[in-house]
Amino acid sequence: LAIDAVTADNVLNAAESAGTVTVTGTLTGIPTDAASTVVTLVINGVTYTATVDAATGKWTADVAGSDLLADGDKTIDATATFTDAAGNSSSVTDTQVYTVDTTAPDNTGATLAIDAVTGRLSQLQVN
Repeated sequence: LAIDAVTADNVLNAAESAGTVTVTGTLTGIPTDAASTVVTLVINGVTYTATVDAATGKWTADVAGSDLLADGDKTIDATATFTDAAGNSSSVTDTQVYTVDTTAPDNTGATLAIDAVTGRLSQLQVN
């Protein structure tokens, strides 16, 4: 079980924290006798169930950016549970640590200047 970077740069920004973030990963070595495979993620105490493509091992889960922002340890805890036809289960786990940066750059001291317009403007340039 592997969890991909939470975002493109593994840093949750203000826009991402205000929306839905698709968390993805890969599951390898799925037992051949597994009748079902379930991947769950726990973020900020909320459990999300991923959609698993058993043929490729790829999984995805849409999670609230607000849960990623509020999660105290900034760690996604994932569990893949395999259950056979007789009801026996086994599981594997993984974690993904991410960081948060929701602060805009400090623009103290930044200035914007517009150069003076010099010369004559034609009627075409005015309109």
